[in-house]
Amino acid sequence: MTQPAFFRHLHHQPIGFIDSGVGGLSVLREVKKILPREQVIYIADAAFAPYGEKSEEAVCARMVKLTNYLLQQNIKALVIACNTATAAAIDSLRARYAIPIIGVEPAIKSAVAITQTKVVGVLATTGTLASKRFITLTQRHAQQVKLLKTACPDLVRQIEYEPFNCLETESLVRHYVTPMVAQGMDTLVLGCTHFPIVKSLMRTVTGNKVNILDTSLPVAHQLRKRLRNEYLLASDLHKGDLLLTTGDISTLNKFVPYAGLRKFKVQALTDF
Repeated sequence: MTQPAFFRHLHHQPIGFIDSGVGGLSVLREVKKILPREQVIYIADAAFAPYGEKSEEAVCARMVKLTNYLLQQNIKALVIACNTATAAAIDSLRARYAIPIIGVEPAIKSAVAITQTKVVGVLATTGTLASKRFITLTQRHAQQVKLLKTACPDLVRQIEYEPFNCLETESLVRHYVTPMVAQGMDTLVLGCTHFPIVKSLMRTVTGNKVNILDTSLPVAHQLRKRLRNEYLLASDLHKGDLLLTTGDISTLNKFVPYAGLRKFKVQALTDF
């Protein structure tokens, strides 16, 4: 294993987060609500984005590189706060590293359990929808429903750079979601961590008759469970949180108020 045996006992060490950009802040926001004592180092890997248009091999190699960097910062656990990266790399990362590694995946099982019309929509990236992990997930849980799968990379880009341009963002949301509603969809799965950022716009388009599911809160609870089970929960207040980006720092700064992360220090991560 990469980490020394004593690593697991360093409960005061930070938790690492990786996403292709700002989407993982939707997960981080929920984590900070239920684990306020934990220190976080978040990487928005904008220089390599979009992950959804890259090969699984390329995304996996990138995850290894970023994880190695975070391990140099002595993280005690890692959250892959990106559906595409989880699908491409989490099995490989778990085999390679000893620390707890939490991923995200579309809430297909939950959607199937609550749909009344048996029509479920999924918004995700091209990479997520094409991944073996997603295909296995749908084969296991979605055989009895009509699954409307839509890749929407332009919506991911819009949220990354101009999410609060409400007219343009809402136009894209309507473009993707309205045809699903017309086909009888009553449950919509947000299969990319960028999408919860515009969940209120999703609700404007779908109305109250459509369930909208994302995995931010379940991931936060799973992280807390893993840390508790391995005696890694922080017992004292953390030393300070850090948001890093491999891209334009101003893009990340725009999201700090949204995510309730005003006390986070935002820095550029160079040479990546």
